Amino acid sequence: MAPHDQHINLRLSAELLERVEAHRLELEKLTRQSVTRAAALRSLIDAGLEFVEKKGK
Repeated sequence: MAPHDQHINLRLSAELLERVEAHRLELEKLTRQSVTRAAALRSLIDAGLEFVEKKGK
């Protein structure tokens, strides 16, 4: 973790957490490497932000 990264806590519904887990497993298949839940969440947040930012332009 970089020195300026921030730690946050968040609550997710069981259904949303299952979807995150499915994405995590897909990332592991694609990369053939272990992927943490935090890394999966970061990738989803990044993809969502990119989508929203491009849509706004």
